[in-house]
Formats: sequence, C-alpha cells, structure tokens
Amino acid sequence: MVETNQRSGRHRIRTPRLAVVVLTVVAGLIASLLVAPPAAQAEPGRGVQTVVARDASITVFGGAPAGASVTLYALGTEAPESAWSSSEPIATVTATADGAFTATVPRAEGRTDLYYAKYLAVTDGTVLGSYRYVDDNRVTPLASYPYPEPLNKKGVTLPVTDDFEEIGGQHGTVNIALNQFMLLEPKDPADTIAFTSNGREFYFDAKAVEARDRLIKPVSDNGGVLNLIFLVQPTTDPNSAGRVLAHPDADPAGRILGFNTVTAEGVAYYTAAVEFFTQRYTRNDQRYGRATGFIVGNEINAQWAWANMGDKPVGEFVHDYERALRITDLAARAAYSEARTYISLTHCWITVCGTNPDPANPTRFYPAPDVIEGINRLTKDHGDYGWHVAHHPYPQTLANPAFWNDDKATGDIETTPFLTFKNLELLPRYLGRDELRYDGQPRRIILSEQGCNTPGTSAEAERLQAACYALAYYKTRFLDGIDAFILHRHVDHKREGNFRFGLWTADQERPEPDLPDKPKLIHEVFAFIDTERSLEVTEFALDVIGIEDWSELVPGWDPAALAQRPLPSVAGISSTARLGGTTPISTFDQGLDGWRVSDNASSVAADSGDLVIGFDSLAKLWRGADVEFDQPLDATATPYLGVRLRVPAQPEIGPRFARIRAYGEDGGVVAAGTARLADGGDEQRLTVDLSRWAARSAITRLKIWVRGSTTWTGPGPCGSPRWCAAAGWPTSGGRPTCS
Repeated sequence: MVETNQRSGRHRIRTPRLAVVVLTVVAGLIASLLVAPPAAQAEPGRGVQTVVARDASITVFGGAPAGASVTLYALGTEAPESAWSSSEPIATVTATADGAFTATVPRAEGRTDLYYAKYLAVTDGTVLGSYRYVDDNRVTPLASYPYPEPLNKKGVTLPVTDDFEEIGGQHGTVNIALNQFMLLEPKDPADTIAFTSNGREFYFDAKAVEARDRLIKPVSDNGGVLNLIFLVQPTTDPNSAGRVLAHPDADPAGRILGFNTVTAEGVAYYTAAVEFFTQRYTRNDQRYGRATGFIVGNEINAQWAWANMGDKPVGEFVHDYERALRITDLAARAAYSEARTYISLTHCWITVCGTNPDPANPTRFYPAPDVIEGINRLTKDHGDYGWHVAHHPYPQTLANPAFWNDDKATGDIETTPFLTFKNLELLPRYLGRDELRYDGQPRRIILSEQGCNTPGTSAEAERLQAACYALAYYKTRFLDGIDAFILHRHVDHKREGNFRFGLWTADQERPEPDLPDKPKLIHEVFAFIDTERSLEVTEFALDVIGIEDWSELVPGWDPAALAQRPLPSVAGISSTARLGGTTPISTFDQGLDGWRVSDNASSVAADSGDLVIGFDSLAKLWRGADVEFDQPLDATATPYLGVRLRVPAQPEIGPRFARIRAYGEDGGVVAAGTARLADGGDEQRLTVDLSRWAARSAITRLKIWVRGSTTWTGPGPCGSPRWCAAAGWPTSGGRPTCS
C-alpha cells in the first residue's frame, strides 16, 4: 500500500538539504517579495533574528552593518555552522540604513524544502551572530481542531484498551520504537506502507503500523488523550532503519539509543519517521486513531541507559538531542495545529540516576536542571518553540512505594536530590521562571511514566501500592500546572526486574510478558478515584500512610471537587425477552453500516446480514465493534435495544459473556448491560433495557463486546475466532414480549 503526504506537492514538508538557487534582493526595493516583520521586532541585532515559515515561503529577518551586503545560507540540520563556506547561498540582500535586512525565498520549487533548515548570515566572509531555525511558524497544518479536553488528569501507560475504558482512563502513552516500524527496503507491497518525505520515498512495516492503529484507535475513539513516545532500540534486523536512526556514537550498553541527528541520512530518516506518525495520528477524520502529544526519547538525563549517544558531556548530548526535539516539533506542528512536543526526565534532580566514569564531569547521567537549561539556552539562542516537559516522579526508591517518607525529596529546587511525588509542587514553580518560559507562558507538564510498586504478593503489599497511588493522584489533582498523571503500568511486566507496577498481575502461565491475570487493589482505586466513590475506595489508605485526613498532605484539598467522571449506568439485559416489531439500526445487507473494529479485534466484515468480527487476542479480554451515528438516536419512546449474537462454542474459551454499551451525547455518560451467554454456538438474542437511563434521548454511539474466561488465543471456525451480531429498536414503546 502507498501513503503519501496529504498536502499538495507544493506544500509538502520535506527534509532540507543545501539550497542551490540564489535570489538577490535589495532590501526595501522589491516589496512583492517582502513580508512585514513580526510585531515584536525591535532594533535588530547582528545576524539572523527571526525566521518565518509559510506554506510556500521562508522569510528571514536580521541585522547587519548599515548598507552591508548580506549573504544568506540555509544549512541542513546536521551541518556545522562552518558548512556555509562550501555551500551555495539562498539570497543576497543589502541592509538598510538602520541595519535591518529581510529576504523572502520560496520554500521549495523543484528543490529541497527549507522548512527544517537553519539560516546563517555572512558579510565579507564573516558570520553575523549565529544560525537560527524557523521560530515563527505560520505553516497551515494538515489538521486543525481544538486540543482534546479530557474529564481529568487520570491515565495509564500502554493501555489494555477495553479495561482502559472500563476504569475511566483519560490519558495514555504508547511507545513507537521507530526501528520496529521503519524499513530500509520495501517488503511485498501488501506488507509495506510507502511515505514521501522531501521528495524521497521511505518505507514502513504495514503489519506493525496497523497493530499500533488497533491499540491507538479504540483509546482515542473513547476520548482518551494519547502521547506517542519516539524511541530507537538496538536491533539486529538487517532491514530495520534502526541502524540509520541510531546515533553513530551510541554504545550497545544502552537499552534505548539516541537519535542520529549528526548525518544527513540520519536526519532524513528521522524526519520522515516523525512526519509519518504525526500525520497518521492527527488526521481530522481520526481514521487510524488520534495522538496529540509527542515525547522525544525517554529519560534523557539518564542517557546512557535510555537515550544512549556514548560518553558525552551534557552540552554535547543536548546539542544533538535538541535537533531531534526541534524536528519533531516542526513536523508535528505542520501536521496538527495544537500538537505538543515533550522532553522526558527521570525523578533524579540534582543527583544522577547512574554512575559516571568521572563524577565531577558527567558524561552518562546528568542532573535534570543541566539538561532543561541546556535545551532552553539552545532554543533561546537559535529559535525558541513550545517544547514541554514529561516528568517521571517515581518514589525516591523505585521498589518502595511509600514516597511520603522520601527523605531526599526536599523543599528546595536548587538542592533536592530527587523530584518525586513528595515535592512535585517544585516543578511547576521551577518551570514558571521567566527565563524558562516560552512566549510568556510556563512550559506544560505531564507526568508520563511513574508507578507505585507492589513490594510483594501479600494483601498488605497491595494496600501499600494502592495507598501510594491514592495520595499521588490527590496531590496531582489539586496541583495547578500538571496536565496529566499517567500511571505506569496497566499490567505487571515479567521482564521489568522484580517490580510490580501494574493495576493487574501478569499471567504467569502465558509466555507473553504482560498479559493481565487478576486485578489488584489499586485497580479498584484507579477505577473510582475520580467519581463520587472516591473517598470510599481510598479510606483504607489513611491508615496505611498514617494520617487522619488527606488535607494533611494534599495542598488545596477539596473533597467536593473529586467527582469529575460520572459512574456508568447499569442497564438491565435479558436473554429471554423478545421484542415485537423493530426498527433496524443496522442490517448489514449492504455493508458495515458504519460499524468498525474496536477493542482487541482485528477485522470486521458484513456477511449475509451479519457483522463478523475477527480476533486473535486473549479470550478473557473484551473485544468487539462499535458505531458512531451521524445523528443521535432518540430512544425515549422506544428504550429497548435488541441484539443477536453467535459466538464460537470452543471449550477453550470457557464461559462467554456479552456487554452492550450505549453512549450519551456527553461521551462520559454511558449505560452498560452485561449478560452471560448460554452454552453452545447457536444464535442468541439479548434485549437491553435503557428505560431508566437519563441520556437515552441522544445516543451517539453503540459498542458490542464479547469475551470468554480463559487465556486461550487459538483459532476458531473459518480460520479465526469470530462472532456475529445484528441490532434494532422496537417500533413502539411497549415492554418487550417475553418467552
């Protein structure tokens, strides 16, 4: 299959190379090529001061000696500043009497797009000032819609999509290990997605990408706000682009490698990769699912482990890393008007999360402020943009969830060794400093990965884990400046050392590392902490922590503000009731009628009046399909929904269940009915009673789920497990006929 940029060829966002066409402009004389400078432009300094990007042009503003002839160069992201001497200029201009110059050049006319380039001004062989990237981005994005407004800050990493919806998840993160998706050479056309970046074709593994679609789309369809984490892992796959994407100085000791922004090929591949994913997951139509935040790497202040570029002083590391951050921001902003880009940090603050060969000169693990302030200096000097912070405030000791006892998480941001949940309020204050702000505003903060370990398998260990989450959530709930608290992780991971961070235990009988087995106490706390049951499900934690009231440890505590999410309404459901005359919602005679793959399903197809859903996931996970209606359905007079199902009768599936979910006009208002299905593989009919559901007058969406009760994932009839369904409303408001 082939996927190309959605923008027309004239507007494609493409990776820069050296520009080869010279445009000579006499400042102030050729008005048709000039645009007004930014409103905030003061008396110009020396060199390039501002770079404005539009759909078809780049405008460079700067300062030089009065009347000087200024030659402008556009250099590739990877090029050193000195590369200008062997490059062709893009324009020559003459400074005005007050020392200002302006030049407007085409972004791309049969040559390299200059969107990602850095710009340099030279007079009489001397560089004026330093280089500058686009810092005033006026490119029309491919997609434009308001940033999602979730109900609250609650989220979880790597979500199990059906459970994520059941427990009210609002935020999530999904890893995008680029080496697993991007190819050096195409596979068979059916297994390859081709993508054009800067006039060059790049290739992605279709099956790997579509598997991510199936994770991302159900979460975003439910209103979840997702952040993608771009990574590069070590790989031995000869056709993986990981060899090009990884920093050439990376040491194999790194679990995650740094990005290659030091060669033209590395920049081309990385640019194409982030363009591909930012465009795919920010579309207006949400075809593949939606992600609106993009985290560049993982825990970069522990680069030796999580962003390895080899031994490097912090300044050298930040120099190479910031290039990737900037490319991501430019690509994301060209894809979606409100995209957010983040750096990722550990909970180590003044201390470091590892051992440096020379502790006095860190080359592997850095204090977090050195990284933040180093990036800030680079972006302030060479063109600032809206990068934000994804912090990981784990407890001081990862194995011990009792963060309220963290003795090295102190109240002074200048000296605290750790920045954990105990002293989290320091981070918004620190990022609120004038010198760290962007466009007058503090940089945004999400907590994108932090967890509460279960220090054992006892009930008391689960109580300690759940108490950790309760206090951490309450602190974050009432702390201004934090957009999201994304708990790590949904399911314990058998290869994550001896840590047990999950809401669920991992199934020890399965070979997979993180399939869910049993929910822990924290699962119930997570599910209801943002509802009217919040204080009820966390009351036990007061004794665990050793306090009498949450206000002792939670600044701004307001119990009246805890219920941010309505509890689902429980709908009655019957397997024996029968409807009289019905008005079909979906007949599937002419196709899918708008139904689509949802949680843990792999395919949907219409077959002789049935909707056939294929799956290859764990039997005990809910899986199914859903439909959004063009116009809300009013079931006030006819509040009964009929569904017929046929589910495989393999004994390996175990007892089987069905759940029907109806969604009100406010997506957070849901009615759900659950029934155990009769044994056997015959067609079964279910009737859902919505007569007591207040939102039944405007139903915007329906979802039908089924599940088994075992860990079976084997094939079923016709080559894969499948179930069939059809649905309709009664034609009148009478009670369904029972038999």
